Amino acid sequence: MPTINFVREGKKVQVEVGESLRYAALDNDIPLYKKLMGMSNFIQCHGNGLCGTDEVIVSPANAVNPPTWQEKLNENIPPFGPIRQKHRGTRLACQVIVNGDIDVITGVGMLSPKPEKLLSESRSGS
Repeated sequence: MPTINFVREGKKVQVEVGESLRYAALDNDIPLYKKLMGMSNFIQCHGNGLCGTDEVIVSPANAVNPPTWQEKLNENIPPFGPIRQKHRGTRLACQVIVNGDIDVITGVGMLSPKPEKLLSESRSGS
């Protein structure tokens, strides 16, 4: 069983291979919808990959499925798509299928540092 390490929350969760990252987070009280000071919870698309409000950083990338067509389409839809283009390497939790052990950084938003910086900070314990 793969383990998801929610870095910011300090919580590790075991899931079945093939489980959705979104459902694993929500089932374990991990807040995904933090953009716009939590207002994104009211505009989220309920896991259809169309809104971009559940943006996360997942590492390593080879332990999850490749980006879906919804994620690729979402990169071009305002308001969050153009912002995601700045943060290459982010994923939408609702589109991620867990196949192995991963580290996940939630709360990635408009003012977040680049994914590489967040990952290096999480690994160094800062």
